[in-house]
Amino acid sequence: NTIASLKREIEKAWKMVDAAHDKEARAKDTISQLKTEIANLSRLVEQGAGLSIGQENTVNELMKVKNDLMRERDNAVAQVNALRVEIDEHLRKLEGQEADFAAF
Repeated sequence: NTIASLKREIEKAWKMVDAAHDKEARAKDTISQLKTEIANLSRLVEQGAGLSIGQENTVNELMKVKNDLMRERDNAVAQVNALRVEIDEHLRKLEGQEADFAAF
């Protein structure tokens, strides 16, 4: 009986050892997968793969400012062109008056 009972205990111990080996193998696989995922995520962070919410808001604000400045520039260009036309008209009138004055 003692030998049979010791055999049962040894078999039980071996089953526990086998279960522990299986658990260890699964843990090693999980660790390997997590290391791979960490490496991938680290690479993405280094590449700046995504914009944070703050960065996205900043980009949106900068785009708005850019559009406003472009509108102001377009208005300024239109004003400059209008002033050039006006200057040309005044120059023509002045040349005409100078010609009339020279004729006297």
